[in-house]
Parts: sequence; structure tokens; C-alpha cells
Amino acid sequence: SKDQRDYCSSQFPDSRFHRAADEKLELKSPTLLERIQELDRSTELAHRYTPFLLFDVFSSKLFHDRGDDSKHFLSYVVVGHAENSFIHSRLIYCKNECGDFVFVMDKLMDKTGKLKQVLRLKSDIKFEKQHTTTYLDNNYCENRRHFERRTKELECVTDHLLSTGVISRKHLDAYPVTAFMDSTLTNDTNCGSNRNSEVLALINRSTAPFLGIDSVGVHLHCYVTRQQDSSIIHDKNCQRKTKIEGLWLARRAPTKSHHPNCWDPTVAGGQPAKLTLLHNIIKEAHEEAGVPSEWIT
Repeated sequence: SKDQRDYCSSQFPDSRFHRAADEKLELKSPTLLERIQELDRSTELAHRYTPFLLFDVFSSKLFHDRGDDSKHFLSYVVVGHAENSFIHSRLIYCKNECGDFVFVMDKLMDKTGKLKQVLRLKSDIKFEKQHTTTYLDNNYCENRRHFERRTKELECVTDHLLSTGVISRKHLDAYPVTAFMDSTLTNDTNCGSNRNSEVLALINRSTAPFLGIDSVGVHLHCYVTRQQDSSIIHDKNCQRKTKIEGLWLARRAPTKSHHPNCWDPTVAGGQPAKLTLLHNIIKEAHEEAGVPSEWIT
């Protein structure tokens, strides 16, 4: 009404209601993408985080010139981001089984040619130096040993976070550590990583968030249907349509560290290493809801 518009104009001169009323604009709810963009604060908060890098042996190369000279084209991939205050208060003090520090702060050149401060594994730097003096690209045994070495170092990080009370327990699942898309840092402008799916290490699920390690989860929604009367409605294939009468929801336990007592999908779980999405959802469905595998496969 006119009174409503006048009140809105006096109290909220820039409101969408007032503009729509006067200019006859159609009010539309924001799309999901627009809502995500509104919530995205990555640019604003970027200065608070340091990239966590691993040496990417699969895209690094060693070229030998004539004589004793050689050119080394090394490649690194961003696998996570750690909060700066957490690095200096916790991560930098993590030690491995030999008593050596696990992490070290380093500076590397990004794609724009600028030096950028990064977080690295100390064992990765040692492996990198070895890589510049020998061919390791096709040395499966050596690459496998370094994979296991990285995984063990990250397990020491989990032990440190557990002993200092940052996490309350070790999770049974291990997440794969892989490169973020388009995250290759290299000193060769023609050398880029095309192996973003390569698993570079494993990390305990409880530790992954503190290093900003990307993770994937699986959800399964179960619902109850009732078949409608055949004389009422059919689809284009002359089959009876069914009506969804309800969803099976699960309530999270009160002891959960995240969202206790909240409603959840019928089945939900993290995606561990060494399991396909299908095999994982079958496992989770059986463990969490007693859903038989034949219902899924």
C-alpha cells in the first residue's frame, strides 16, 4: 500500500522493497551460486593463511646440457593452506620420530614471478635436493618410499596435535593428499603439472582441516514412497507414479564435535583413501543405517 511504501521510504530509503515498489522491479531470491559468492571471503582472508606445498616429482624434470652443466626444472603443488597463527603456535613445533622438526617456512617463486612464503615438509626439501642430482621420475621404489615418508611425517603431526589437546582422538580414516587444481609452482614456464589427481601422501582425517587439506564426503538420502492408484495418473511410459511420503533422517550424537544433536542425511561420511565413492557409500550405509548393499548396487 501507499502507507507501507511511505513508511519504508522514511525508515529504509535504500531498501529493495521501496525500489521495487517505485520502480516496479521484480524481487528475486538470490541463486545458490550468488549466495555462495556472497559468503566467499577467500580474498579478504587470504593474508591470514600460508600455502602448504609439496615437491611434485611427477612433473619436475632434469635436463643435461653438454659438458657438466645441467638445468633443473622443479615443480611444486599446493595441497592445503594453514592459518598463520596456528603455524607459529603449533605446527612449527611438530617433530618426527628422530626429533627433527617436520615443517619449515620457505620462499618460492609463484607463476607471476613473485616470491611467496610457503609451508613445507623438511623431508621434502631433502628429497628435492636428491632429485636434482638423479633421475627419480621413473624410480617407483624411491617415489614410493618418499610417499611413505611423507605419510609418516604427517602422522607425527597428528600425534603432536593429539598430545597438545588440539584434537581429542585419532580418526580411523586416512584422507588422500592431492594437489589443488591449477596449483603448480615451477621455475620452468613451460612445465606444468597435469597430474592433479596424483596422491602424494595420506593424512589422518582429524588432522586434515588444520592444514587445509581438501576432502570429499558421501551422502545418501533414503525416502519412503507410496504407489499411486493406477487409475489416477501414469507417466509417459505408462508406468505408475509413486509419491514420496517421507525421508529417513538421522540425528547426530550429542558427543559429536561438529553440529551435535542436529539432523543429518540418512547416511553421511568422509571419503577415505583406497575406496571408491560407490564402495564407500555401501560401507557407510551398512554401518550407519543397516541399508543392504543390494539397495544401492
